[in-house]
Amino acid sequence: MGRNLQTKTSVYMSADAGLSWHQVLQGNYYYNIGDHGGVLVAVKYFKTEGFTNEIMYSTDEGLNWKSHQFYPTPMRIFGLITEPGENTTIFTMFGTKFQPGKPIDWIIIKVDLSSVFKRNCTVQDYKDWSPKPPESYSEDGLMSKCVLGRRDVYRRRSPKADCFNGEDYTRAKRMEVCECTHLDYRCDFGYIRDSGKLSGCIKDPEFNIHPPGIPSPCPQNTFYNISKGYVKVTGNVCEGGQSSRYEPEVRACPFDINGHETYMLVAQRTKIVKVSLKENNSTVETLPLVGIQNVIAMDMDYASECVIWADMNTDVINKQCLTNSSQVEELVGSGLSSVEGMAFDQISKILYFVDGFKKTIELVKTDGLPTGHRIRKIILTRAQLGHTSKPRGIALHPKQGYMFYTDWAEKAACVGRALLDGSNHSIIINSVNQRGMIQVKWPNGITVDTVSERVYWVDAALDFIASSNLDGNDFKKVVFNQLEVAHPFAVSVLKDEVYWDDWTRKSIYSANKDRGTNIRLIQTDFPGAMDLKVYSPHLLTEQNSCSSHSCSHLCISLPPGLEHKYKCLCPDGMKANGTGTGTVCICPDNQELLPNGTCSAAKVGGSCDLEQQFQCNNNLCIPNLWKCDGSNDCGDMSDENDCFKDQCPGNKFQCENKKCIPAHWRCDNEKDCADESDELNCPRTDCDHATQFKCANGQCINKKWVCDLEKDCYDGSDELNCTKEGTKCKDDQMQCEIGGSCLPSAWRCDGDEDCPGGTDEHNCTIDEACQDWQFRCDNHHCIFSTWRCDGQPDCVDGSDEKDCNITADPQLPPPQPNFPQGNCNDWMFKCGSGQCIPFWWKCDGVEDCSDGTDEENCGEDSIKPNLTPGNRTGDEPAVVGCPTNKFQCYNGNCIWSAWLCDGDQDCTQGEDEDKEMCKDKVRCIPGQFLCKLTGGCVSLTAVCDGKQDCDDGSDEQQCRELPTSDDEIHVGCGVDEFSCDRGSVCLPWKHKCDGHFDCRDGSDEELCEHWGEDIAIAMLEPVDEDGTDHSVRVRWWPKSDLVGNATMFVYKLSYTIQGLSSWRNLTEDWVSREDWEDTVDNLLPGTEYQIRLFVKNSQTGREYHHAPVCSTQTLDGVPTPPRDLSIEQKGSGVQLSWKPPADPQGTITHYKVTVSHNGNMYTSADIEVKDPLQPSSAGFGGLESGSQFTFQVYAMNKVALSSASEPLEFTLHQEIETITILQVTESMIRLNWSSIPEISEYYIKFQTVNQLDQGTNVNSTQTKISLVGLAPGTKYTVYISGITEHGLTLPKLIEVKTEGLPLPAPTILEDGTALLPDNPTSVKLVWSIPSPSAKVYTYAVWYGASLRELVEGGPRLTFIESHGTVADLDACTDYIFAVAILSANHSAGIGPMSNKKTVRTEYSMTAVPKNVGVEGNLVTWESPCSSLENEVGYTITILDTTTGKSSFTSLAGTRNSTISHYVNNLIPGATYSVTISQNHKNAKKAVPVLMYGPVIPPPTAVYADFANRSLTVHWGKEGAARNDDQFTVLLSPSEDLSKGCHSSPCTLCFPTVKSPFTIHRSEIMIEFSKDPHCKITECQVAVATVKSVNQYEYMSAWVRASRLLVDISEEHQGEIVIEESSAVGTVIGVLFVIAILVSALGYFMFKHRRLRRTIQEYAASHYSSATGHATLLDEDDESPIIRGFSDVEPLVVA
Repeated sequence: MGRNLQTKTSVYMSADAGLSWHQVLQGNYYYNIGDHGGVLVAVKYFKTEGFTNEIMYSTDEGLNWKSHQFYPTPMRIFGLITEPGENTTIFTMFGTKFQPGKPIDWIIIKVDLSSVFKRNCTVQDYKDWSPKPPESYSEDGLMSKCVLGRRDVYRRRSPKADCFNGEDYTRAKRMEVCECTHLDYRCDFGYIRDSGKLSGCIKDPEFNIHPPGIPSPCPQNTFYNISKGYVKVTGNVCEGGQSSRYEPEVRACPFDINGHETYMLVAQRTKIVKVSLKENNSTVETLPLVGIQNVIAMDMDYASECVIWADMNTDVINKQCLTNSSQVEELVGSGLSSVEGMAFDQISKILYFVDGFKKTIELVKTDGLPTGHRIRKIILTRAQLGHTSKPRGIALHPKQGYMFYTDWAEKAACVGRALLDGSNHSIIINSVNQRGMIQVKWPNGITVDTVSERVYWVDAALDFIASSNLDGNDFKKVVFNQLEVAHPFAVSVLKDEVYWDDWTRKSIYSANKDRGTNIRLIQTDFPGAMDLKVYSPHLLTEQNSCSSHSCSHLCISLPPGLEHKYKCLCPDGMKANGTGTGTVCICPDNQELLPNGTCSAAKVGGSCDLEQQFQCNNNLCIPNLWKCDGSNDCGDMSDENDCFKDQCPGNKFQCENKKCIPAHWRCDNEKDCADESDELNCPRTDCDHATQFKCANGQCINKKWVCDLEKDCYDGSDELNCTKEGTKCKDDQMQCEIGGSCLPSAWRCDGDEDCPGGTDEHNCTIDEACQDWQFRCDNHHCIFSTWRCDGQPDCVDGSDEKDCNITADPQLPPPQPNFPQGNCNDWMFKCGSGQCIPFWWKCDGVEDCSDGTDEENCGEDSIKPNLTPGNRTGDEPAVVGCPTNKFQCYNGNCIWSAWLCDGDQDCTQGEDEDKEMCKDKVRCIPGQFLCKLTGGCVSLTAVCDGKQDCDDGSDEQQCRELPTSDDEIHVGCGVDEFSCDRGSVCLPWKHKCDGHFDCRDGSDEELCEHWGEDIAIAMLEPVDEDGTDHSVRVRWWPKSDLVGNATMFVYKLSYTIQGLSSWRNLTEDWVSREDWEDTVDNLLPGTEYQIRLFVKNSQTGREYHHAPVCSTQTLDGVPTPPRDLSIEQKGSGVQLSWKPPADPQGTITHYKVTVSHNGNMYTSADIEVKDPLQPSSAGFGGLESGSQFTFQVYAMNKVALSSASEPLEFTLHQEIETITILQVTESMIRLNWSSIPEISEYYIKFQTVNQLDQGTNVNSTQTKISLVGLAPGTKYTVYISGITEHGLTLPKLIEVKTEGLPLPAPTILEDGTALLPDNPTSVKLVWSIPSPSAKVYTYAVWYGASLRELVEGGPRLTFIESHGTVADLDACTDYIFAVAILSANHSAGIGPMSNKKTVRTEYSMTAVPKNVGVEGNLVTWESPCSSLENEVGYTITILDTTTGKSSFTSLAGTRNSTISHYVNNLIPGATYSVTISQNHKNAKKAVPVLMYGPVIPPPTAVYADFANRSLTVHWGKEGAARNDDQFTVLLSPSEDLSKGCHSSPCTLCFPTVKSPFTIHRSEIMIEFSKDPHCKITECQVAVATVKSVNQYEYMSAWVRASRLLVDISEEHQGEIVIEESSAVGTVIGVLFVIAILVSALGYFMFKHRRLRRTIQEYAASHYSSATGHATLLDEDDESPIIRGFSDVEPLVVA
């Protein structure tokens, strides 16, 4: 194109985003683009090119042009336009004929060029193109592919394709973010390039830049930047790469993290947060740490307030000190793979960390050498830890000289111990104990309690927190079988509390460290919690032998009792000379130790130890660990060269020089690696010579892409040697010698080289003249005359701007809006201040009036900002000292009073443990309770008495309300529980006789003399890893004193579904299990079970009364496929719906939907399940009309994927092709349209642009319709869609205007509109119309408190007179009114809207209260007006929707604007309708709101099964359920059970009093046969609790059975028939004896209620489902033995 366009007035085109240009037309043209760039259109510019009647067009991006005559004679063209978006082929020109002396007649011409295309485009007609920056090279000399840090790849049509894109064509685009290079940065302010473009930025000597410092102010938890001399180019989006070299260093403002107080730090992946332990429910504070990406392990130097963390994404360990705003220090920057645990030695300042991938434990000194070098050493490797080891957590005991770690090794998980130098390594807790029982499996976090000298750790697989002595003895579980340890991760200990976080519960908890009791929630909703550490001032007082001794490099303390108290260590890369305390670290092999800590191999002839050292280019020797750590340790940067990551992330390819590039750049025939390794060993590609062109670099491209002015070969070889053979130039053109291009003759000898090789500038002796409309530059160039003296030099020599006198126009300030005041226009709202604002600013949530009146009285839906000013009249005096029940340390910190004199130093200087203060401190005596935080003592009788006697309220925490009568026992305890506190509480049997009073009445520690003799089993637990979808395995071990005699024990297992009371024995006989394990099979998948173990001495026949219980769950099975797929078409998309599987075999978590076309996968989607019992759906758009698609759905539970559902085939219907207007009148439009195959009904919607017109829709079974009742002279938009069984097709629209004059717009009169004098909530409106006539109109009135309410409410009232009254409005509300005329039949014709009128209503005694709401049993409302002159009373009407009975409550008068009232004595399960009105006989009631009584506990563990031609439904009762509750069993084919027994005509309900409920199939089918439509084979099953109150029944929520559908169609075989026994007399006799015994026992227990409860608990503990009876006394007891109470159910004493 040449270097200069100033004189080349022609049409040019660029195919590479403006990087290069080529001429497509010579001269001046109007031009435009159509068909998404598929066609270029141009027409001559008449001022320079004259008249024309031809339009030029090109379908190959200007390579070739064709013409079309659009008018018989030439004319002047003034413009060429098209529709916005460049997607049409219709172009419009406007111009005039040449008719001198005659009036100008404008001519508009439309040209449709859609027919010039031979065909529609296909996939083969498109190619990818990506813009590249010009002459932009990276540091390795390679051309950059990226622009502003991104690579955009566009899909566009090949220029020579000559095909039609079409209006629906969507240009595909994809974007990838590039890694940052030096090209993405420029020099920051005050910096300049050192030399060339690729050089670095240095400080500009002309600027005096002060050294960076902490800005002022610098608030806590904020950050500031320190520039490195670079700033990213504006708009650049690059990421990673070399960004760390150029991005500013981010520093945190000084942050006082502790003030040496007690607190907790928790790592949450992307942040580390501080949780204060001074207060309950403390707020969480995020630490201002720089650069955190993915943190699992962290710790802290408490004394210096420096936080240390390991980042899993960058594989570095960083340290940041918060008090001095120091930069982030990299402690370890190389040789890391997976650091998941670390521990900091607060005394020696040494950090220990584990690397699970490398299987090592290492240490690094955090303060290092003065030069910044880090002292690092590996102390344990896989040789000591084991080749299968996976070290996870680590903890230190610096005073004792030990470190402890946890290991996840496969089948060898353990807890290990070693000295702090790694010696004396041993395993203290094995995965399996001596009895073969698993002790640890996934040990996670670990910590040391230096007070009790115990180790604590958590196990994420076995779900417990355990502890042991420092040598591994006295192993015990502290917290287990609790929901709070579902997946514990980290653990820490402080004082008497153990703290942990749990992944599953997403919370942090604490509990008593010895017994695991008093579990307390510290923080909830705490996702992503990883490492957790607790810090307190006592860390500052700890000392060991290294406190008084020093070593040259590393000092570690040794355990007491050894010969030496401490030991000196040398870092890796150095050798130890000497032993013990005399150890000196030297360089190996005669190397010289330099002052900076490195070793020199050059001065004494030594050499580097290449196994431990790296040799620099200058012959210095440094430890291997210093290589690629980000520090210039060699001095010549040779240790930091080629330091790319060892492994590139997922979708990256690694060059041989370890540079990372996108994987798809591999083998793309373009060199992206500097070493060209991305193009090595690529599969050889043979081009198809018939259809492809082979580039010089071996790349194959479409042959049509050659010489199309676009470089498709990466090396550009497809655009070389593109001579236009046979091209003949026009008379006013010249032809280039090279390439043969035709250029304007005027470009010859113009000083610009336009032809290749500059041949147009050879032999130049001609001096040509310019046109009369041009200006001649001094260098003989020609430019437009209008460019002369325009302030912009257009001539190369600037001669067009010589001798110009230019006067600059003064700059005017931008206009400011100025709204009128006084009389407002019709479209404006008048503020109380007289200001006028637009109506639509009224009630928009923003105060636009200066007095805020535009936001007053805006109705219920408006936003009401709280503008009430505060009631403070002055500043309150500052609080001096600490709050009550707290102690103030010398530094001002406050601690709880209970922490005084507890042996722990909580204040920095230990003043809380002052001897003088503590010697007389009173301790709680027996019979008193110690308040948990405040430290006071109260009587035990004051605990849980309903009064807060402790100031911290701890005496009333975890209290339960006791029944008021000894005759009431509310709770039915489980088989593994006993009841206490008068039957109100159920506790696990493990709390019975454990030496601790867990019941308030003390009954859990009564009758304990022989309790230990009844316990044979120490632990029963599930073996989760051996479970299947139909079986579970359990293991147990006897008490330690019975292990030796364990071979004489026999066992029997019983099991039940969790929540049910019906138990089933695994075996009929007692069995021996010497391995103490057994499997329970034939279970249901995905179901929770309780397993109970009975033990018997086979030699003595004695059965142990205590039978432990554990809970477990079977795995999910393979679900059945989803059911009943249905589809709804929505234009060009569909909505697919389906029902859940009939048998989910567990809990459905996801669905997978596949869409295929012609047997090939088209698309798919994963759908997350919100409610596994409800239908689900998914939408798919962009499907092609007329094509058939196949939809299938798969269900996925926690384990398995179902088979595919039945396929659903669906073809999208096309839209209507044409709509024809048959007739138009003033009130009617008649249309017909082309039919759609297989469509028998159509949906028609029509509406106008009138704001009041919400649109009208009708259906038609014909392909024609007459739309009547329309407004005259009005434009209607009509939409027509086909109605299919699956929804609506894509609509076709047409615009039609009715004939005649439009209806007149009324005007609401200012004077005639006002409130009625006797009714301040009624408004009278008066309006008029222009040019009144005798014609009778129907007027409609719209109104609302906002414009939205006005429009959406529709016409509220109609009148035939020009006035009307609107009554029953809300009081004290601004209403907007509008009036319009309706057409004759009021159906669709609406005339123009009148002016809007705002009227404010006033208070009325009959007005409705506002904003009625319910929360629990509290009803709230607002008065009709926000301010009242007199007191107003209210009436509350409460309707019980079950009984139909109403009650009324009258409230005394009040002037409050907000009123509330508690409704008492609500019946459980009842639903009430509540209405509020004023105390006036004609007062209007507010809209009713619903209130619900207390929830009736629903059934639990509902399960249904169909066998032996009978349906059996089981369920359990919720803990608070009563024994006199009744139930209703529901069978329904409906998915929606919200209406209960009325869910469908085929719903059956059966009342029953207990579980299980059984009904024969024949009974069900008889009920279904009563309705011919109820031919049911599958049904839903649900159960609800029913309570009777005064002969009315109230129900709980319905609980579905775990099996979604129950099949009742099969005639099941194998029925069990029980024959009648002839021993009728025996049965009667046994029953008679039992009745007498039960009666006697009942009378005795009635007289002795306390004894009754004791016997109940004791009998329940001695009941055995294995033998079917309860033994109340031992066999050896000489007292009489009760042998009764045998039954199939456990003993229940009523």
